[in-house]
Amino acid sequence: MQVAWVVNRRALFFAALLFLYPGASRADVIAIEGHVTNVQATYMPVEFTFGLDAGNATCPVNFFFWFTNTDKEKTKAQYATILAALLSGKKVSAIYDTAAVGSKGAGNCVFTYLYLSSGT
Repeated sequence: MQVAWVVNRRALFFAALLFLYPGASRADVIAIEGHVTNVQATYMPVEFTFGLDAGNATCPVNFFFWFTNTDKEKTKAQYATILAALLSGKKVSAIYDTAAVGSKGAGNCVFTYLYLSSGT
């Protein structure tokens, strides 16, 4: 029981830090779920772009969705996830931070996490 309390206190501490961080109040974390329509590997292994058949007001359909990470191995793993989704027709949940929107130019969303969904 004591171990669980220590883990919960740590999680609470980090959650409080994120809440109190001044930049956190200016950004939201948003997910877009859709089918992958295209993939561009020109900028591999540091980043790649892809398209989804879904979007929202901030990151509309037919705009470039970017995944970028300084860790090349993580980028390669996410690229493999996007290719798997494209080839299988499965949906992907792409998660981005609104603070990163436009960092690659107007209308370009930079995604931080990609999840392959089990549904079609």
